[in-house]
Amino acid sequence: HGQEIRREYAFMKKVLLCLFALSLLAVSLWGCEAEVPEELNADPKDVLEEDIAYPLYESLDADDKQLYLNVCKAVRDHSSSATVGVFDTEEELEEAAERLKYLYRQIFFEQSDIFWVDPYNISADHVRSRGKHRLVLRPAYLVTEEELPEMKEAFDAKVEEILALADGRENDFEKALFVHDHILKNAVYDHALAESKEYGSMGINAYGCLMEGKTICSGYTLAFDLLMKRLGYECGAEFNNYGQFSLFDGHVWNYCKLGDEYYYFDLTWDDTAFESEYYQKHLEFGYTYFGVTKEELAKSNFTLSEDAPTPPCNGKAFNYFVYKGLNLPLYTQEAAEAAIKAQAGQSYAVLRFDSYGELLKAQYELIDRQKIYSMVEGLTKLSYMVSKSNLHLYIFFEE
Repeated sequence: HGQEIRREYAFMKKVLLCLFALSLLAVSLWGCEAEVPEELNADPKDVLEEDIAYPLYESLDADDKQLYLNVCKAVRDHSSSATVGVFDTEEELEEAAERLKYLYRQIFFEQSDIFWVDPYNISADHVRSRGKHRLVLRPAYLVTEEELPEMKEAFDAKVEEILALADGRENDFEKALFVHDHILKNAVYDHALAESKEYGSMGINAYGCLMEGKTICSGYTLAFDLLMKRLGYECGAEFNNYGQFSLFDGHVWNYCKLGDEYYYFDLTWDDTAFESEYYQKHLEFGYTYFGVTKEELAKSNFTLSEDAPTPPCNGKAFNYFVYKGLNLPLYTQEAAEAAIKAQAGQSYAVLRFDSYGELLKAQYELIDRQKIYSMVEGLTKLSYMVSKSNLHLYIFFEE
């Protein structure tokens, strides 16, 4: 009988211990609920500037617009965590989490002034609280909250300095040209960063491009986007692998609306394509991808994403070669001479053609038959390069 009492006592003791453990667990769970970050319900006025176009934001439905705004509000406040969505069911939360994963990088390519966030590093938790399912964002920052004010002040001052110089240009083409040239004159492609594949670097954004002068394709794109947006133009980014973009295994460039039409701009290729010693003897960067169409951009090493929400880029009037009179649909000696003389003062001349046949005709007339010598005063020696893909003829005037 005494053994039975001891067994019952031992059993009751185990039950009481289990109940005690469960009570601790309940307190712990309630404590987590109490610490859930406050729900954000950001207003567009908190995030979006009146005079800037936000094509991505405008393309979203009401739920994703709110998600977009909440993300922006969280990172502009440098929040370590923020509830960006509250849902009745787990399924609704999971759907929102998938959309957030898809939108996150795009948000920071549209909000191109946000340089203190790593857009490729997203962390979000599912937290149950008070019968609701909360999506809690935990951003990865490249800059600490203490460092940010001073860096942002210097960055904003640099942007305003550039804008003041660009704003005085006479038309859309000249403003875009100034921004393009300013970026390429003051930044170089960071091959070491590209090889290291270090996402946590400022070289991936507009700050690295404009303030540090070293960047990769994302930095060129974000800097151009930021400056053109601030000048009042609709501008955005396009990725060659839109849905699954990996920064160091893909490519990104700009589209921009000039006048009534859209154009592509790829500053990375305008810079890096001219890095060889042969080119740099005569030119620092080029204009191959300044204001091009979809077909012209596709001549590069990257293909366009069919599912990217980019407006059709079919504009031609503000293409660099067309606007400057350097595009020759048909070769004639008169047209070639006028285009070459328009480039007086340079140590080279470049002509673009509408077909390879016309390019070959120009090469034969200007180079093989040496008609170029009668067009350029004092010319005694030259070298040349032919781009079959872009239909360019570069003629370098040697000393």
